[in-house]
Amino acid sequence: MTVRLIGQINDSGIGTHFHGYVSAAQRIPELNDQIQIINFQDREALAQAAQASTVNDIAISFVCTAMTPHFKGTNINWTVFESTRVPSHLMPILNDNDIWIPTEWGRKMAIENGLDIERISVVPEGVDGDLFHPYFNKDEMSPFRFLIIGKYERRKSIDETIDAFTQAFRNNPQVELVIKSDFFVEPEKKRLELIEKINSTGSTNIHLVWGYQTRTELAELYRSADVFVFPTKAEGWGLPLMEAAACGLPLITTYYSGQTEFLQHIRSSCVFVDYSLQDIDCAEYQGFYREADGRYGQWAVSTVDAIAQAMQQAHSQYPALRQQARKNSTIVRNQYSWANSVTKSLEILQKRGLL
Repeated sequence: MTVRLIGQINDSGIGTHFHGYVSAAQRIPELNDQIQIINFQDREALAQAAQASTVNDIAISFVCTAMTPHFKGTNINWTVFESTRVPSHLMPILNDNDIWIPTEWGRKMAIENGLDIERISVVPEGVDGDLFHPYFNKDEMSPFRFLIIGKYERRKSIDETIDAFTQAFRNNPQVELVIKSDFFVEPEKKRLELIEKINSTGSTNIHLVWGYQTRTELAELYRSADVFVFPTKAEGWGLPLMEAAACGLPLITTYYSGQTEFLQHIRSSCVFVDYSLQDIDCAEYQGFYREADGRYGQWAVSTVDAIAQAMQQAHSQYPALRQQARKNSTIVRNQYSWANSVTKSLEILQKRGLL
């Protein structure tokens, strides 16, 4: 039997998941002996692997792709959803394969969209607790630092966070907002748009970190902050939230979508932002998932006032939140390690008689 892991290691959420899962799987000698790692962009390697596949093999793709017409054996797509509607172009692919989803919320969305409940399993993602931890956080910081990390897109609510921070702490030299952002399409255009947004507020205490950073640099950035703010509209998992929680930071976020999988265990160090479910009207999102009927599902939308109120609350209640966040870091790192992710997947495969 060969277990084929198909994906690509990069700085995206999916790329980080692939790296974390593969690294943990390779530390199990019996499993490592059977693993074949394939870059999903290497068409020649994919074709050769498909031709060599047998009915006893297992193929797990960390990028949603059609496998059943090509690979013999058990084919699994690991996937995430960021809307109440599963993109229609993915439905035929997902109907042909078993599905691993990292959250119960995602599983619920898959079932509501008509995917086969018997073929869906929850395999949580993880976090590298050796890298993302609270042990070298700065104890006394001046100014007080809010941090947000995410692609510059509407789903991440970066513009609303900028406006909320300006409303709550405009030009207060004792408080700052640091934004770490990037984008994978026309990054320079996006960078200039974000700079223009920041400058339009007239706030001198908002700072931008743009572009690629290593995982070590990101961990250091988390540990340089006091509070992580992330009022996202929807997440398949919420990697930045997980990493921030592992680093012992209090969180400001929406209690909705994929991140509820782990936030439910660390509520005591979170300030949740009020939201309302609204139809997705984002042209950028719609451009990625074109739907002929014009329906894209819903996600959670928070007002600037609600985010500002949450930031003020986190600032005023920081000592208590910080104490709880340090405790909750242990919960996150222990319960959501990559090793646990691999163990959960092996349990599922064994239950099905595949191992």
